[in-house]
Order: sequence, then structure tokens, then C-alpha cells
Amino acid sequence: MISKFFKTRGVPCRYALLFVLLTALGFLVSGCSVVSSVKKGTNRVVRNFKSSDKNLSKKIGIALFEDAANLADKNYALDIQAGLATAIGEECPQLRIVRQGQKGYPGELSGIPKLVNGRVDILGLIAEGRKHGLDAIVDGRLLSIGSIEKKQGFLWFRDTTRFLQVRILVEVYDMETGAKLLDESFGREIEVDAMEATDLVKNAYGPAISDAVEEMLPVMGEKICDAISVRPWHGFVISTRGDKITISGGEQAGLKVGDELVLFSGAKTIEGAGGQQFMIPGHKSGKIRITTVFPEISEAILVKGEAAKEGDVVKTR
Repeated sequence: MISKFFKTRGVPCRYALLFVLLTALGFLVSGCSVVSSVKKGTNRVVRNFKSSDKNLSKKIGIALFEDAANLADKNYALDIQAGLATAIGEECPQLRIVRQGQKGYPGELSGIPKLVNGRVDILGLIAEGRKHGLDAIVDGRLLSIGSIEKKQGFLWFRDTTRFLQVRILVEVYDMETGAKLLDESFGREIEVDAMEATDLVKNAYGPAISDAVEEMLPVMGEKICDAISVRPWHGFVISTRGDKITISGGEQAGLKVGDELVLFSGAKTIEGAGGQQFMIPGHKSGKIRITTVFPEISEAILVKGEAAKEGDVVKTR
């Protein structure tokens, strides 16, 4: 019936049908874009709602990613680090991010401390993170780069297509306990020709690797942002002298003179699998009041409870 209708109406109707189909496709594409934008906006609202410390800014450090793919060019690790900082910042603009090349970046994060068995030295990582006032540390590895072939097309139009595969592991460590807030691998495939793929794997250069990484960065940034946003803000006692207590976190974190924070002490160390050690949060031991605020640190006095010790944790509640 439909084919008979268009045969009798001729070419103009076929053009009209084509116009309707293209218009519908345009609405579909724009609709997907709107849904994506609404989803991103909703995610930000949910993060803000879940966060118990909306007025305080967390500080995270991004370690230089390890090259487990054995690429010759270390710039890929730097590119991932820089791109990830941008992606996290776009998802969570309230986070303060430090990465290599920036002022105040801990040189120790250029190489995450490891145990003799190759596992991450959690206590060593916590010590470095707390010293620099970090709430969390992002680490990871460029796991692999390889190529595969796939049959694509329909019937006699089927052909062999080569794809470049890139996989990246992302880990986020909490500086209060050393526990992983995120441990996930991400992968992408980019279509390349056979000659290009071989050259990319051999020399570790080419637009395909960069394209794959660029596609993964927003997803990784969102996952990291979600993992860190729901955690409460915490600072650490850096030093004590007489009645003066110095803590990590200052004006840039959103602290003000007169703010009162809860003090937690008595944290214990436990041993996990592979000899890794973690920290168990301590008990509420007192309360401190901020007396002086600097950009990255603050000074406080004990209001009540036990005397503060270096390494104690401070929270808003």
C-alpha cells in the first residue's frame, strides 16, 4: 500500500519522505545530547546532596601513571595525568587538584612507594598524602596497547577492519585509611589501518592512542569524582607545640577562623593481603577551634578532650 502510494505520487513524495526521516534523525541526535546534558547536571546535584561538607574543598593528587604497556615515550603518562586533571575538574570543580608540573606537587607522587613484592606501600602513601594535606591520591597504569581484527559489514560488503585497543587502570586511595575508593580498568577501541596499527604499537606514537585516551578521560573523570565527592572532608594534625595545633587544610579548603572541628585519635594499623597495611579510623577524642588560617594550613587550639597528636584526623563532625 505504501509503495503504491509513493509510486503514484512520484519523486516529490520520495523527497518529502527523505526530509521527514532526516528531521526525525536530527531530533533524535539533539534529544540524546539534551539527555546527556541533563544526566550530567543531575549527577552534580546528587553529588552535592550526598556530600556532607559542601562548603569545604577536598584536595587530591594525581600520581604519574605507570607505563605497563612498555611504551618508549613517557609523555603518554604525562598526557594522561594532565587530561585526567582537566576531566575531574570539569566534573567536580570544587575539588583542588595537584599534578606534576604544578606548584606544590609532591615529587614523591612521580613514583608511588612500593613494597618489595611490588604492591603499593599503603602506609608510605598515606604518610606522603597526609604530609601534603591530600584527601585522596589517584594512581593508575597504562595497562596495554594492542590491535585486533574484526569482520564488519553486511553480506558481500563484509570486510576485515583492524582496531587499536587501549586499556587504562585507575585507582583512588583514601588518605585516612589507605582503602581504595575506586579500582577500575577502562578500555577503548579505535579503528586504524593495518600499517598504522603496527607502527603505533611498535613506536608508541600516533593519533589513535591519543584518540582512545581522549574518549576515556571524561568517563574516568566522572568515576573518580563520584568516588571522592561522597566522602567527608578530613584534615590531619601536622604538628603540635604547646597549645598550638597545626592542621592540613586552610583558606583554600574553605576553613575560617572560629570553625570548630572534631578530633579523632587512636588509629590502629591492620595488615591485609600481600603484607599491605591499612589504617583503622580512631575514636572521637576532642574538639579544636581554628585561630589562624593560612592558604594551605591552619592553626587551632584544643577546646575539649584529649591532647592532639601528630597524625590525628580532624573532621567537621
